[in-house]
Amino acid sequence: MMQTRLRSPNLSGATLQDMINGLALDAAVLGIDHPVDAPALEHQIDPLAIDYLVAGSRLGSKVLSRRWAQSQDPVVQNAKTYFSQSSDPTLWPATCRALSDIPVAHARAAYIVKDARTLFQLFISASENVASRKDATL
Repeated sequence: MMQTRLRSPNLSGATLQDMINGLALDAAVLGIDHPVDAPALEHQIDPLAIDYLVAGSRLGSKVLSRRWAQSQDPVVQNAKTYFSQSSDPTLWPATCRALSDIPVAHARAAYIVKDARTLFQLFISASENVASRKDATL
């Protein structure tokens, strides 16, 4: 969904698609058979907001992958596509450079912050949706 709302090409397009594919494969292994409904985005997203989320999430995934690998659950151990994906080591520095090229007082800077917050809210909504589905099945 994030890719469809882009105003222009971004740095992380291929990485984002790999992440989506990996998450879909792992969701199937974990028995999650349908995507989480996400609210519709009302406007196009600045590509640097997406790059910021994607590049940052790859850094965070390195930490989480160590925790995931410690699981004793064989199903969890088989759902390893996302966490075993390689990361482009240039993505985070390139994103930071692109962001630092935008003056803080520029309207685009405020737009990127707003878009990043919107994208984080999508993840929060998805997490809440998954949690409510899980509670409903208990």
